[in-house]
Amino acid sequence: MRRAAPALIFAAALGTAFVWSARAQTGAAAPAFDAASLKVNTGDYMGWSTSGGPGQRMLNHMPLKECLKLAFDLKDYSLDGPAWLDTVRLDIVAKPPVGSAPNQFNVMLQALLAERFKMAYHRQTRMLNGYALVQAPGGIKVRAVENPEGAGSKGSFGSSPGLLWGNGGTTAQLANMLARELNFPVQDLTASAEVFDFRLTWAQEGTPAITAAASEPVATDPGPSLSSALKEQLGLKLEKRKTPVSVLVIDKIERTPLEN
Repeated sequence: MRRAAPALIFAAALGTAFVWSARAQTGAAAPAFDAASLKVNTGDYMGWSTSGGPGQRMLNHMPLKECLKLAFDLKDYSLDGPAWLDTVRLDIVAKPPVGSAPNQFNVMLQALLAERFKMAYHRQTRMLNGYALVQAPGGIKVRAVENPEGAGSKGSFGSSPGLLWGNGGTTAQLANMLARELNFPVQDLTASAEVFDFRLTWAQEGTPAITAAASEPVATDPGPSLSSALKEQLGLKLEKRKTPVSVLVIDKIERTPLEN
């Protein structure tokens, strides 16, 4: 079971971008699965998982909300849709075309969900409570990677309770990892273009349980342990502030999908 650097675009005015239909948004044919099975799973257990096999990927008992977050690379605060998205659980078996790039899976999943749930949506930039990642007094403490060409996009990253690490990562990618940890947007304002190897550890009990249950949750202090770890280990800190976030707004979606 898993939990669910945003490339934020400042619009000339905050608000609705373009309304997208469930089909491809350009004249070019959108990538699609060679075959896909989508069925509602009515089991009463709470867990869900993803797995892979020869030429296919499987999503098992996954809530529709988590499927959308996976397909569109969203977090809880960047998805605006009906509350029942958590109650519909799906089994999906999908076979991408042979030779398709791994990053095309999410694009194909977007098209599958839009078609089966007759979904229409648009993007909107909103100012939400969150954090700015900035340099602490004394500056960044981690040493930049030598010969970092391409490392920022090809680095490896991981996390576990009380640990975030990256090899060949940027502060923007660290900000994205912190956003997932805190469930609040984190904007990279370090003004650093360097590529680093970093390892951040902290006592888990020092980090409050932060949720986005409210319509506009309020960011709290990230916890003395995490704050201290950022400053002492990486020379960085988090400051509370309003942050621009690209939000996926669902305009229409059927509760019952078209199954196989």
